[in-house]
Amino acid sequence: MTGAEILLGVGMAVAAGGAVYGGVAAHQSAQYNAALAEQQAQLERQRGVIAQKQIQRQAEQTKARQRALYGASGVTLEGSPLIAIADTAIEFEKDIAIAAWDSQIAQSRAHARAGEHRMMGTQALVSSGFSAGESLLTGAYKGADKHGWFSGSGSEG
Repeated sequence: MTGAEILLGVGMAVAAGGAVYGGVAAHQSAQYNAALAEQQAQLERQRGVIAQKQIQRQAEQTKARQRALYGASGVTLEGSPLIAIADTAIEFEKDIAIAAWDSQIAQSRAHARAGEHRMMGTQALVSSGFSAGESLLTGAYKGADKHGWFSGSGSEG
């Protein structure tokens, strides 16, 4: 085996190893980013719960204030005052539903980003495997071609 053949073998091994290492590193990075996106989804869920509770608390305070004002003015909670309180409750329920919906959308987006990161990591691993294989096969072909194994001529050994 000549020095050139040894260098060819080392070169193809280094190229293949580099491809695999790059793929593994990209996969690990993608998994880390996926974990961050999943954490973001959890934070969005918590944010949504907090927002809904805040709106609910505002609703209760507003309805209590309305009842107190009506009571202080001597108006009974029938007819128009009752309708006004009910309308207030409906508006706050809409706000709670909107906060829940916004939270769900943010969570879905974060989960989707996590899935994209995981997919990119898998693709990086697969791609690195193909690149490593390509390096090894190219090097093997060059070595075999130099020895004439494909043409039936050339040096053997």
